[in-house]
Amino acid sequence: MTTRREWGGILWIDAEHPTAHEIRALVDEFNLSPTVGEELTRPSWKPRADRHGEVIHLTLHFPIPRRKKEKTEDTDDEIDFIVGKRFFITSRYRHNDALYQLLKQADAAALMKSRVAAHASGTSLFASVVIKLYENLFIELGENSKRLAEIEKDIFKGKEREMVAPLSEAGRELLDIKRAIGFHKDLLESFSRACAGAFGADTAVLARHLGSEVMRLDFITQRNLDLFSGLRETNNSLLNARETATMRVIAVVAFLTLPASIITNFFQMVTPNTPLVGMENGWFIITGISVGLTALLVLIAKTKKWF
Repeated sequence: MTTRREWGGILWIDAEHPTAHEIRALVDEFNLSPTVGEELTRPSWKPRADRHGEVIHLTLHFPIPRRKKEKTEDTDDEIDFIVGKRFFITSRYRHNDALYQLLKQADAAALMKSRVAAHASGTSLFASVVIKLYENLFIELGENSKRLAEIEKDIFKGKEREMVAPLSEAGRELLDIKRAIGFHKDLLESFSRACAGAFGADTAVLARHLGSEVMRLDFITQRNLDLFSGLRETNNSLLNARETATMRVIAVVAFLTLPASIITNFFQMVTPNTPLVGMENGWFIITGISVGLTALLVLIAKTKKWF
């Protein structure tokens, strides 16, 4: 499905899961390269930034928000941006909240006939859209930071075992963001050079500004990853310490009850010559021997500082 709107003097065409017929229509209308048309027909795992005359094709991947990952096994969304002098095309394969919000803003501005700042070229509209996409990532990273802070509190409240799953989930989100934006800086540098050649040096400034936003995203993501790594190591250490303490208690209990078990099993043997069995005070003698040996083992364990 494709929708059209004019925003700031630039024609914006948004294609959500476009059909082959819609893609051919766009290629014919805007004289796009057949290579670009072919790229729009299917998702591509490879990000790219290519110039075709006065049209630039850029493919970027963005991580899928945490709340939507339950509905899909994919970790990121692909968005194709086609930037021309007076037009701008976005093509995607699923709903995107940030783009949806911008499209609604454009529709509201047109409906209310509000004055919107003019865009010098499709590049400036592209920059506005990508900045909005990055703003959503900053929000996701902020929520991730809050979750890590809550996890840290719970870890030191003695909930190490309960925090294993939430900690792993928070780390996976950060790795998804890191992987998705890993190529953005290099791609935007290529896009900046392409803009300078196609639309003039002034338009390249916007692309460089986007590069600085990517660096901020990468810095915050890495900071959260460092915190995640520290919390994971701390949680593992506390879990190991707790399990070690539990195993020590079990071992000490088994060690202390060993004499009593051996003695009682010995006197349970039914033979004519089993000592003390049948004697008037036999039970007290056997119990006394067991208690005495257990007390001796407790004294030895205390001396050796086994507990």
